[in-house]
Amino acid sequence: MRKVYIKDLKVSDVLLSHNFAVKEFTKKKGKTGKEYFNVTLSDKTGQINAKVWGTNFNDVDQNAKAGDVVSVTGRVDEFLEKPQVIIEKMKIVKDFDPADFLVKGERDQDEIWKEIQDEVSDLKDKAIKDLINKIFSDEKFVKKYKEVPAAEIVHQDYVGGLLEHTYEMMVVARTCKNLYTQVKWAELLYGVLFHDVGKVEELNPTGVTLERTKSGALLGHLIQGLLFLDKQFPKDFDAEKKDRLLHMVASHNGKKELGSPVVPMTLEAILLSAIDDLSFMVGTYFTHIRKNDADDRGLTGYNRYLGASMLLNDY
Repeated sequence: MRKVYIKDLKVSDVLLSHNFAVKEFTKKKGKTGKEYFNVTLSDKTGQINAKVWGTNFNDVDQNAKAGDVVSVTGRVDEFLEKPQVIIEKMKIVKDFDPADFLVKGERDQDEIWKEIQDEVSDLKDKAIKDLINKIFSDEKFVKKYKEVPAAEIVHQDYVGGLLEHTYEMMVVARTCKNLYTQVKWAELLYGVLFHDVGKVEELNPTGVTLERTKSGALLGHLIQGLLFLDKQFPKDFDAEKKDRLLHMVASHNGKKELGSPVVPMTLEAILLSAIDDLSFMVGTYFTHIRKNDADDRGLTGYNRYLGASMLLNDY
């Protein structure tokens, strides 16, 4: 059977035992007191709202939960001018291809990782070089570092997204190093590599969905990152240099209203914040055009992070 992806679903389509990942499966009660299930189905092209009405309760597996893959039979209706799946039958399946549900980056991860390691090996600042290598010597950590997305939905929201986001920033940072010769390169590279390290614990690719962990919800990636990094410094590490390194992580969002407890106060912190914002904006653009259709003018819907509709060029 041909795989049907969410981005291609249209009102009046009929679904016959098509597989989707479950992001939400919640029983609710309507205004009339009748119960129904509110469901969010997803795959690597996006997500769609779905409903199970009471007349179909006996034909759906009510043990379904976020992270499960389910076979869905039903139809696509319209609700509030958007497609919505009306599920008539649904059962949990174990035989599926994970590639249908989790998007992966297009760049070769092994090449990216080698380039990062080569850059670290060329550092002249031995203390920072040793610190980075110590962190990257933890194989369990590195596996997560390579797998987690850079964000849940906004930018680089796919497996390996953090690694690609970091790589993009490193490439731009090299230009800044050549342009502004005063830059402490080892410090800026440290900031690039670990500014979002808290995402390793905040976000978790679980089988076929991306989810926010409990600690991620309670603390957020910035605090998690600072707590993690503070533990990595040896006792004899230069105290002022340590403060500068942690300052970059604390200030990388650029403004207090964007979540940073402090604003950038060093050259390296200013550059890190600007480079991070550039990768964020470009990544958000590509995520937005991947998930949104354009009108006959080539314009997508409004994106609140970019502050405008985007022109859909042929990339």
